[in-house]
This record gives sequence, structure tokens and C-alpha cells, in this order.
Amino acid sequence: MSVAINDKSTSLQEKDPGTTTRKAYLFEAAFEYFISITISGAFFTLLIKRMGVSDSLTGIISSIAYLSCTIEVYTASFMAKRRSIRNTILGIQCVQQSLYACLYLLPFLRLPVTVQVVLFAVIYLLGTSMASIVNTAKYSWLNSFVDPGQRGSFTARKEMTFLVTGILYNYILSRVIDHFTDIGKSETGLKICACLIFALMLLHTVALLFTRDAPQMLQDLQRTATLRATLKTNLGNPTFRKLLVVVAVWNLFACFSNAYYNVFMVGDMGCTVTFIALGSIGAGLARAAFSRPLGRYADRHGFAMSLQLGFLIAATSYLCMMFCTPAVGKVPYLLYVVIYAVSQATLNSSMLNVVFQYIPASDRMGAMGVYAAMGGIAGFSGSLLGGWVLAAVQKNANTLLGFPLYGQQLLSIISAVGVVWLLLYVRRVIAKLPRVE
Repeated sequence: MSVAINDKSTSLQEKDPGTTTRKAYLFEAAFEYFISITISGAFFTLLIKRMGVSDSLTGIISSIAYLSCTIEVYTASFMAKRRSIRNTILGIQCVQQSLYACLYLLPFLRLPVTVQVVLFAVIYLLGTSMASIVNTAKYSWLNSFVDPGQRGSFTARKEMTFLVTGILYNYILSRVIDHFTDIGKSETGLKICACLIFALMLLHTVALLFTRDAPQMLQDLQRTATLRATLKTNLGNPTFRKLLVVVAVWNLFACFSNAYYNVFMVGDMGCTVTFIALGSIGAGLARAAFSRPLGRYADRHGFAMSLQLGFLIAATSYLCMMFCTPAVGKVPYLLYVVIYAVSQATLNSSMLNVVFQYIPASDRMGAMGVYAAMGGIAGFSGSLLGGWVLAAVQKNANTLLGFPLYGQQLLSIISAVGVVWLLLYVRRVIAKLPRVE
């Protein structure tokens, strides 16, 4: 899919085209983050729970985004057939974000519950699939304007830009949604979410218009990027196969438990959207505070070391969530979201940049596609396994071997153990691989 758009912003760019593109990248990331807030977390949970969906099915539907990541294996060959990387990404994301807005309009169609749930899953899968087909291409394209020695610091700056503004956006939207819910006009809140996504889509489009295309990258893809060549080149690389273990195991154990926490907090713990938003604000502040120093740490010590640190912090967050029950209260959840956010301050960039550090430039877009596809398969599989475990514990009246235990506690224990194993794998295997940059 390609949308022809005149490059009216060319005359506004500076002599160094990378400077304007990097600035636009910061705004693009922020607007996209606001959209992701609106279609995830407590907002997503409340929307789907209105349809009477069970906890386990809610978690599985929320993990559809991981399943759609499998389409990223086609990214390189798909982009090779386009005329412009930038315009293709811009057009696809307009449609994708419009689909997300439509999700909030489904309750107004007055359809049977089963039909609504099926339509919701189909539209969400289409939207996340469109995001997946362009994600690795967009990351490779925009990151090509960033100095390799500054990628960790630039990613930290980008995250701080959207995290700080996202905190305010999240809190205001949460208060608005809770207000309309309290006065019995929850449908007004859904309309507001839909309108916000449409408005943010327009702003996101404008930001992308100020970026520069990458014709050389497209020419390289057209010479080499077929699906067969992409798979052969990357799966035949032993270094890349070892990296696949990292993304597969991480996504497996992260989705195994993360997909069910919001359902637990809204359902069993009785939390409001505002409370969860306050937790997200604390998480955003923590992630913003640690993004820059952890970015510098990655630039100084490499992304393998950064991954180890991130996995250690993530395992600690899962240990906190083990103690979250109605009897203990909500403090363990707040500790979890803050500590997990700190782990994401390094893992969010390191999981992607580690590919740049160990895979040659000519193979990266294809490698990123296969990498994301493997992570998507593992993530969705993890959510299915987690849903099965959760349903089994709930069926047993929240007990295990005679001891009281919520399903989310058991999921957290298993995730913590899995992440610790992954930390040791990175230390003993990935950290010893030869770098290409």
C-alpha cells in the first residue's frame, strides 16, 4: 500500500536532513504513544469488559497485538515493492489508527454481544497487523538518521519526550472517563476516546510529513529483500538464532502474566480507572527519570549488559506482584508498575538495539522482521498459557494444593523464574558474541 504525498516539507528542512527528521521522530513517537495509551491498559479493559467477556478471554484478546507481530517477517519484502518507505508507512498508519478509533464506536451499533466481541477481535487484529507490517521498517528507517554511538541516549531522549507528556494525557483522560462513568454516561467517555484517536492520527501524520525518506534503504531492499532470502540469510546466521531466544523467552514470560494484571486490578481488587492511571503516572515518572542514565549505560557498556540489568529489574517487579491480594492491598501493585517501568527504560530500547549491535546493516530490516515475528508468536503463546493457568486456578476457587492463591500470583512466580533464567542466558551466551558496531 502506498500513498502518494508531495514532500512539501523539504524546503523547511535544514541542511542536515537528519536533524529535522530526528526532531519529527520525537513528535511522531509522542503522538503514537498517546494513541497506544487510549487503546490499552485500563481503557482497553473497561471497553472489552462492557461486552461481558471473561478474564481469561480478555487477556487473550489484549495479546492479539503479539500474534499480529508474526506478519513482520514480511516487512522487508513488502517494503521492497513500494515506491517510498515514508509514504507507505504514513498511509498504512492512518488506516490503522482509524480502525482503533472505530473500536470505541462498536458499543453504539447495538449488536448482539457475540457479534460485538468477534468484530472487536477482527478490527483489533487488523489494526495491530497494520502496525506490525510497518513497525520494523519505521524503526530501521528513522533510526538510520541517528548516530550509532548515540542510539541509547537518543532513545532515552525520545522516551522522556513521550513519557512526560503521556503522564498528563493519561491522568486527564482517566479522570474524564471516571467522571462520565460516575454520572451514568459512560458512553460519552467512549465517544471522547474515539475523537481523541482521530485527532491524534492527524497530528501523527503531520509529524511524519516532516521526516525525510530513505531511497538508498529502499534500493538495498529491492536488490535483496525476498521472503525466502530474508529467512535464509537470518536463520542461517548463528548469532541471530541466539538473539531469537532472547526475544522469544522474554515475550513468553512477560505476556504469560502481564496480560492479566489489569483484569485482576479492575475485577478482583475493585480499582478505578483513575487509580490505575495514577499507577501509570508513577510508572511514567520512574521510566522518564531512569531513561537517560540507562541509555548512557547502554551506550557505554553495550546492549547485552543493558539487557541483563533490565531483566534483573523486571524479575524484581514480578516478585512484588506475587504479594498483591485483596487482603494485602494495592501497594504491591504500585511497586510492581513502578519497578517494571524502570526495567522498560532499558529493555524497550535494548531489545531492539541489540539487533543493530550484532547484525550487519544490510540484513537488519529483514532481521528485525523475523525477530519481531518470533517475539509475537512467543508472546501470544504465553498469553494462552497464562489464560489456561488463570482459568484453572479460578476454577479451583483460587487455591493451589490447598493453599489460598490467586491466579495472578502464580503467574508472577513463574514469570520471575523465567526472566531470571533469561538473564543468565544473556550473560553466558549473548554477551560473548562478536559485535558489528
